[in-house]
Amino acid sequence: MWPLQDITIYYQGGELYDAPDSPFGKIIRFIADFYHNKLNGYKPPKTARICIHFAKENPYKEPIYFGAICLYGNRIDEDKYRRLEYKQQLTYILDLLHSTVMELADKKGWDRKVFENAYQNIVSNDFKFLKFYPIKLSRDRRYSAQAFIEKTEDKSFLNLLLTHNQTSRQIQIVEKRNWYWFDSIYALGADCKWIDKHSFGYIDKKANKHVFYSITDDEVISNIVFENNF
Repeated sequence: MWPLQDITIYYQGGELYDAPDSPFGKIIRFIADFYHNKLNGYKPPKTARICIHFAKENPYKEPIYFGAICLYGNRIDEDKYRRLEYKQQLTYILDLLHSTVMELADKKGWDRKVFENAYQNIVSNDFKFLKFYPIKLSRDRRYSAQAFIEKTEDKSFLNLLLTHNQTSRQIQIVEKRNWYWFDSIYALGADCKWIDKHSFGYIDKKANKHVFYSITDDEVISNIVFENNF
């Protein structure tokens, strides 16, 4: 069963500017991506995408489906949002998204606990977006490495936690633009592995693409150029 592909917030009309590079646009995309990620692969029945529309007046009295795409909405108080400080704006958008999705859960019989856990995880971690992948031992079992990603509204980072003789160090191997739910950083993190006894990271031999940390050379080796790519 495929997981839920994404949760996307759309904004309709009004005084706020929601272009991808605008402050408001970055916040709504960051929060939607964060919330979706913390569902840990949960897929509501017969639902591949959730599209939430914020507007001055709620455009949806009931959820609407186009195939497996679920559309629903809620009212956003634009004046209130503009008066808030940055962290309060994050909280306001998260609360609005969460309350909207919980309404959907009640209407469609989804597992409320999954969404409650996602909300609490974000709040308890003070909006710090981290995702950890499994720890992997080197072939000679002398080292362990764990890939993890960190995301802000603007940037995505792929990091490694390398441990040897009970001493750990963190190495950043990728810094790129955040493309939210569509971001390639997820695939890079999930596919990190030991390439040889002393190199850990991502390699795609068919595409001749790689980014990894070499213990021997103590450097990051990469031939991937992201620029505006995902």
